[in-house]
Amino acid sequence: QACAGATHHVDSERLAKISSPIPKASHYGPFTLLTGECDMLMDPSNIHSMMKWMPQAETVEWANAGNEVYFQFKVEFGELIERNVKEGRERPTRG
Repeated sequence: QACAGATHHVDSERLAKISSPIPKASHYGPFTLLTGECDMLMDPSNIHSMMKWMPQAETVEWANAGNEVYFQFKVEFGELIERNVKEGRERPTRG
């Protein structure tokens, strides 16, 4: 996981393309970028760079969290996922 995280790169054009069909405020559903402020594998400041190319995404940065926020904060992570699913279901469908 450390090697994958350290060597993976997605350029700004690709980030924009990835996020373009799923704007947060549209019927495509929620889109969230989550990071932990103590992540030792990926610099948490990378989320701010990603936001330049994915401005419609919600940004969540958890204090005292590392790379595995889903293990460290199981309840909070579950609540975040449940909220995103709920928001996605409440949006009108395409068509």
